[in-house]
Amino acid sequence: MSLCKNIFVFLLLLSFNKSYTQSRAIDSLQRIIDEGKNDIENNKALNSIATEYTRMDMVKAKIYLYRSIHLAAELKNDILLSYAYSQMVTIQMNTGKKDSAQYYLQLLKVVANGNVPDNIKANFNLAAGLFYKKQGNYKEALPYMINSLNNYITADKKNTVISTRTSIAGQCLNIGNTYMDMGSYKNALQYHVRGLKIFEEVNNKRGISFCQQSISSDFIHLGQYKEA
Repeated sequence: MSLCKNIFVFLLLLSFNKSYTQSRAIDSLQRIIDEGKNDIENNKALNSIATEYTRMDMVKAKIYLYRSIHLAAELKNDILLSYAYSQMVTIQMNTGKKDSAQYYLQLLKVVANGNVPDNIKANFNLAAGLFYKKQGNYKEALPYMINSLNNYITADKKNTVISTRTSIAGQCLNIGNTYMDMGSYKNALQYHVRGLKIFEEVNNKRGISFCQQSISSDFIHLGQYKEA
């Protein structure tokens, strides 16, 4: 078999493995949701399954987020509500509905106002940062993203859990990507490397792959092709 065919087969296997893993995650979350309990675990599952569907079916992602928003409001759980709002802002922007994205961003801003947990503030700053980044307004986006990172770091110092560590890594990746869009490749590289180390710490394969890809791009833009 030729090298090209080997690569093609390898990519097919990677694609199959990714789809299979994602399908198992969705099935597991769906079982929790199908139990129909109006509790925090169900609310978390709704948020998580919506996140999975953002990579493959925006319509389904929105449906699960509407349910999550309703349940979080019923449970008066502002942390889960803020996460759902944050995801909804991103989805609306990615589907070209800027006005709807701004509407949910304002709702999120109300939830994040005042003396609230750091995770809620982080979710607002994250959503606002991505909102402006999607419009190409990188200078406006960057302060929100850095504030979000600092919020997650503060929350991590109070209580270290994998989800918060993952959020820190993810926000380092987002900030690095924003610096890349601004043409500031040295700053981008610093944040991408920082994100990679944390993704490796929590063994997040998807995050590791995203950071490695971004680091390679940073080195290419810096003319350091061997490192890339």
